[in-house]
Amino acid sequence: HTLDEQQQLPQKIKTLLNKGRVLALIGEWTQSAEAYQQALLLARQDRDAGLLGQAHNRLGSVMLLTGAYQDGKNYLKTAEQLFESIEDHSGIADVRGNLGNLYFRQGDYEKAKNYFINSIQLFQQHSRQAINPQIVSNLGLTYMNRGAYDEGINVQQAHLAIYQQNKDKRGMATVLTFMGVVFLEKVERIDHRHVGDQVDGD
Repeated sequence: HTLDEQQQLPQKIKTLLNKGRVLALIGEWTQSAEAYQQALLLARQDRDAGLLGQAHNRLGSVMLLTGAYQDGKNYLKTAEQLFESIEDHSGIADVRGNLGNLYFRQGDYEKAKNYFINSIQLFQQHSRQAINPQIVSNLGLTYMNRGAYDEGINVQQAHLAIYQQNKDKRGMATVLTFMGVVFLEKVERIDHRHVGDQVDGD
């Protein structure tokens, strides 16, 4: 590579990462993964641990969406090591949120809960970025799937207040949506119990 090409690499990588993100948002997961793979190849040439970490993290997260859990886990674990090597706490927090998503999808709610909580704590301690509302919402769903409805609603309410304070509309909308899911599940569970009690009482 010429010096000029070498200097252009970081911008090319960031463009591919953005392209992959947009494709993932519209559900084009295969094309998204291809863009992330291209970003990863260029990041290996550039040898920038931060960009390498981002490429591994994004690729791992889109692999989860396609159901390729083992591949996704491998990419995420590599991303975690890369971010740890440069003490990028925001990156580590984001990866751990994605690892929480992995275990959530696999039904290991205890592990998922621990990763989500750790991710949120890292964001709170080290990052000026807002906590990803999807991580907060998924933590609430994790509590729900373990039958701890009130804990799920409480954790979402606490973060909803922060999103409201920051006028973060995306955060508010995401958390409110999933709070509704947990609340409905709780109400339905109470209704089932009530019907069961009536049947038992007949």
